[in-house]
Amino acid sequence: MWKTVKLGDVCDLQNGFAFKSSLFREKGLPILRISNIQNEEVSLEKLTYFVEKDYGISFERYKVLPNDLLIAMSGATTGKLGFNQSGRTLYLNQRVGKFEPKSGLDKKYLYYVLSTKVEENLSISKGAAQPNLSAQQIKDIKFPLPPLAEQQRIVAKLDAAFAEIHRFESVIKGKLSGFDALRLKTYQAIIKKHCSEQRQCKLSELVDESCSLSYGIVQPGDEFADGLPVVRPVDLKSKWIGEIDLKRVAHERAESYQRTKLSGGEVLLCVRGSTGVVSLASDELIGGNVTRGIIPIRFADVVNNEYGYYALQSEGAQKQITDKTYGATLQQINVKDVKNLVIDVPKIEEQLNAVAEIIKADDYLNELKSSTQRQLENAKQLKSAILAQELQPQEVA
Repeated sequence: MWKTVKLGDVCDLQNGFAFKSSLFREKGLPILRISNIQNEEVSLEKLTYFVEKDYGISFERYKVLPNDLLIAMSGATTGKLGFNQSGRTLYLNQRVGKFEPKSGLDKKYLYYVLSTKVEENLSISKGAAQPNLSAQQIKDIKFPLPPLAEQQRIVAKLDAAFAEIHRFESVIKGKLSGFDALRLKTYQAIIKKHCSEQRQCKLSELVDESCSLSYGIVQPGDEFADGLPVVRPVDLKSKWIGEIDLKRVAHERAESYQRTKLSGGEVLLCVRGSTGVVSLASDELIGGNVTRGIIPIRFADVVNNEYGYYALQSEGAQKQITDKTYGATLQQINVKDVKNLVIDVPKIEEQLNAVAEIIKADDYLNELKSSTQRQLENAKQLKSAILAQELQPQEVA
């Protein structure tokens, strides 16, 4: 016979200790923070430590032992669940909860139940600046509880089904991670196909005489509420960049930056942060400018702008950029190295043919990627359906 219970009646919830960041150590006892709950497990990356003598109390009840079940109770990952499968004993930080099931409740069954119930309770805190689950809110979660033997049967069935789904998801995620590399290879192959006459040139040899291949010099302090548009590295998200949602700079300030003043059609190359990312400046940006993280490339008549855009995204060009990129915290590439980038330059007619073929290939790749992403979403929906079916009570007291 199944019965409906409150979580707090069948399971204790231990909240974490408020460790002081000023007392964090590089060695000592490891602290389990919200950020360590990753992919339904505990990650040991970026651990921080403490020493008991700094506090003068017993931390026995804050221990997180192997196979303990945990929940993030605030922040961007609120509601995320994870088992401690690290093989190590850690110590519970504030806003991380540890479940301690009482007799008659299987821990893995509780995990599956919470996988369906936490989202419902999160809706209560939606719209708040900081998502949050209170201990009482978690304890008040109601769910159907069968006898222990039935819980274990359900867990075994769900484990087997989800193992197959997870294998499928791993394959799909592997395919998705390879799409960017496939796109670069495709661009490279199409460009090579249209280069009947092998001609490679440095970027500095291909730009218009008005283009000095310089960094933008607009600084954050120069930005105002109105004026001319300014493009930042974060804005390079699509092929064409218009002025929607861009920062602005005063007319006289933008006009003074003649070396990087936009006239429309330039290829905008990111040289700080996500080096190698490119976009095209639309006519909406005429008179605007760029920040220091971007170099505008204005090609001479020998190169079609769209061809230049795709050529700089080809496998060969991106490898050159990667090889010259430096910096651990902020990746960047020097102007000198940008000027020395080499691309294939067929005749204009072949450039236009290459662009047309690349656009068709892009459409195909985008549809293929969307189809693959839908497979991943379908797998997620399948898991939800299986959970709902298996956790549906047969008889409720």
